[in-house]
Parts: sequence; C-alpha cells; structure tokens
Amino acid sequence: MKSQRCKLGKEAGRLFSLCFIAYMFSYFGRYDFSACQNAMMTEGIIDLASASLMSSAYFICYGAGQLINGAIGVRVSPKYMIACGLFGVGAANALMGICPWRAGLVVIWGLNGIFNSMLWSPIIRAFSEWLDEPSRQRAGADISLTIPLGTVGSYIIPSLALAVGSWRAVFYITGALIAACGVVWLAGLGSLSGYIAKMDENAAEERKKRAAAPGRSTRGLTPAVFIATGLPAVAVAAVFNGALKEAVIQWIPQLFVSRFGMSDSTAALIATCVPLLGIAGPYLAIWINGRFTHNECFTAAMLYGISFTGLLILSLTGLHRTLPSVILIAVSVAAMWGVNTAFLTYLCYHFGGMGISSAVSGTLNCFIFFGSALSSELYGRSGAGLGWTATVYIWCATAAAAVAASVIAGFVWNKKKPE
Repeated sequence: MKSQRCKLGKEAGRLFSLCFIAYMFSYFGRYDFSACQNAMMTEGIIDLASASLMSSAYFICYGAGQLINGAIGVRVSPKYMIACGLFGVGAANALMGICPWRAGLVVIWGLNGIFNSMLWSPIIRAFSEWLDEPSRQRAGADISLTIPLGTVGSYIIPSLALAVGSWRAVFYITGALIAACGVVWLAGLGSLSGYIAKMDENAAEERKKRAAAPGRSTRGLTPAVFIATGLPAVAVAAVFNGALKEAVIQWIPQLFVSRFGMSDSTAALIATCVPLLGIAGPYLAIWINGRFTHNECFTAAMLYGISFTGLLILSLTGLHRTLPSVILIAVSVAAMWGVNTAFLTYLCYHFGGMGISSAVSGTLNCFIFFGSALSSELYGRSGAGLGWTATVYIWCATAAAAVAASVIAGFVWNKKKPE
C-alpha cells in the first residue's frame, strides 16, 4: 500500500468516476432503512425484534452474496455485475415502500443485501485489471470516500423526506435514484469499450505470465490458495470490522432517538456527522501502512486500537451529551472505514496478478458481514434490554478482541502474502 498520488488519465478518470458514483449511490439504498426504522415502528409496521431480523437478514444475504458473487465476478465482466446490482437495489428499495407485511419486508431487505453484494468485488476487479499501477493506488484510496459520502446521502435523503413526507417516500426516492444510476453506468461503460478491451488484453497477458511461473498455475480462489496465502487469519480479523462498522452504524439513529429524545428526522440528520468526520479514516490507514507498518493487518490492529480508545472514553464518560457522543462514535467509525480500506482494497491488490482479486475481496467481505449479522442482532437486543451504555461496553470488548486478532493475522500475512 503506497501513499503517493498521481493524476489519472482521461479514460482511467472516467472509469473511476463511474465506479465512484455507482458505489456511492448503492449506499443510499443500504442505510435508508436505518433512518426509517423508528418511523416504521411508530406506525406499527415493524417492532424492534423484526427490525433486528431485517438487519440481520440483510447482513447474512450480503455476506453470502459476497462469497458467491466474488467467485462469479472472476468470470463475469464488472460491467454486467454492477449494472445488475444497481437495478436490483433500486427495485428492492421501491418494493420496501409497497410491501405491507413484516415477513415480506424481511425477504425484500435480504434481497437488497444480495444485490448490494454484486458491486464491491467487481469494482476491485475493474481497478486491478483496467487501471495501471499508479492509477490503481490512487483509485484505491479515493474510492473509500464513497463510504462516508454515500452514508451521508443515505441519511440526508431520509431526513428531508421524513420532514415533509413519510418513510415510504424515502424508499421510493432512493430506489429511483439508484435505478437511474444503473442507466448512467451502462451508458458510461459503453463509451469506454475500446479502452476496456485494450486493458483486458493486457490483463490476460499478465495472467499468462503469472501462470507460467512456478507455483502460479491457479486460476481461482481454491481452499488450498486460501490457506497457503494466510487468508484464514485475515478473515478472522475482518469479522470484527463488520461488528464495529455496519452493525454500529445501523443503530446510530435509534441510539440518538432513545438516548437524547430526538425526532426521527433530527436523529437522521445528526447521524450524517458521523460519516463526515470519518472521511479521514481511509487516508489514515494508507498513511499508517506506508509510514509505519507496511502490513495491512498490522495497520488494522492500530486502527482497531483507535476505535477501542474512542469507545472506552465514550463508555466511561457516559452518553450524556450529544456532541461528545457523536465525535467519539465518529472516531471509532472512521477507524473502521480505514480497516475496511486496508482489507478490502489494498490487501486484495496483492492477488491481482493471480486474477482472483474479486474472489478474495468477496470472500473477506463475506466474513465482514458475517460479523455484522451476528452483532446487529446482539446490539439491538442489548440496547433494548440493557441500555445503550452497556452496549457501548460490548463495543469496547469487541474492539479489544479485534486488536489481538489483527496482530496475529499480521504475523501470518508477513510470511504468506503473495508478491
């Protein structure tokens, strides 16, 4: 992972912009439910138990989808994978505003997770095969901005819609925006067909050279490759990223409503401060890795430590004032976005020459969202039964365990990572 900057060429810049917009818009359809769930509870559409079930269904389906779609993405062009994902996410969000049954909402939100899982791994493959090395390094850093910016949008749209309309309007508007993004994606990729064909030829030549080298004949993320490259240890460390990122973000508006007595629209608006303050996280990860650790897992350990420190201060001081609580949660989430960048972008670049960066990214993302699925249910129940202060203590314990897991993974990765 390198920190130097470069200027993207014309075609590379257009490709990056399309990937950026596609992934950012997908976030609009990921966290809008989090902003709407209290309004849905107030109307009796769902209760806390079904909200937790819906969140878990999303995370489980997203994680399983990452594993499946990461493998499919090795063979299917990112152009079609991403288009299918965007249209599917748009349709799922529109259906959320129509469906009157709790069971149906759980199924639809699970399908939303599957379609969302069709986006990230193909983007990593596109960067690995359609960009040169300097452009790839810059794109890997800048694509991380889609997460905070997309999360901000996923709260701003609901806050405005809830203030003037209803929670159903949130899903209708979000679905329409994401479907329109799918149209833009297909049109944009069509205009880059010549550039992409040329880069595909270069990538195919590189794979032939790698395959001809001793020990490089594999074309797929087989169990043997997974074990030989140290990925099991990395996967364990990655599980905690989901437990401290998506699962925490999911409950931020509900925490503000319950703890500080805010309205739904106000809680959604204030929740946008968390990703705005967290934009620095991915760049902090790049700086730490390039300056100190030179190892994505050790970088993750340091960032987990920052998260632990912020959450420990929050738990010791109590959730008594809004501004300090927002800042401390934002620090923790920013660090988790940095971990996400280290694991899902730069660590996966090591596998680009083997032609399996998409499969590796999808597999690690599966483990991340496995952690999200387990934790989301736990946090919802602990927040309702034990209170949010006790829940923050659970977050602290999770961050401490993550530090230990990442340190172990770092030693394994040093010995086994592909060069």
